[in-house]
Amino acid sequence: MSLKGDAYWLDSGIGNPSILRFDFTKEKFERLPLPSKSREHNEVVVLSTVREEKLALLCKYSGTLKMKIWVTNTKIDDTKDLSWSELLVVDLDCLMINGMPEVKSFLVDKENKKVMCCDTDHHDERRTIIYIVGEDTLEIVYREVPKRSHNHVFLHVSSVIFPVWFKCKVIS
Repeated sequence: MSLKGDAYWLDSGIGNPSILRFDFTKEKFERLPLPSKSREHNEVVVLSTVREEKLALLCKYSGTLKMKIWVTNTKIDDTKDLSWSELLVVDLDCLMINGMPEVKSFLVDKENKKVMCCDTDHHDERRTIIYIVGEDTLEIVYREVPKRSHNHVFLHVSSVIFPVWFKCKVIS
């Protein structure tokens, strides 16, 4: 992922998972802390940004149907004082989502405490589905039309669609 000219990615690191940042101007790597030292969210962790200023992290919890969204408290320019706040906890079981989603990318609407996720459609894994999820909300906004080909490329949610996020027609 890219933010303000630097590259970020998750490093599972043995015993010390973290976020790696590569500063292209200094040509230097920096290790940033995750919000939780616990391994309880070790199933899937997805990195994103909030309005080109902050990092966001989607964590799925082992043995449950819960996911948690964390957001940095400060803009990413202040990595020396990087700390995280829990923005949202989603109980997927309560939203009647069968199984744990395979989120590939996501966008955060911090003000409304909602997240737009790009996922694989559980009814047909060759299709992409995009949905908005909140504490007690699930709205499908896009479901890819089935194709004859068995090749599948995941649709990646980008910040380009963020301004029209809530103007989308909801598909049930």
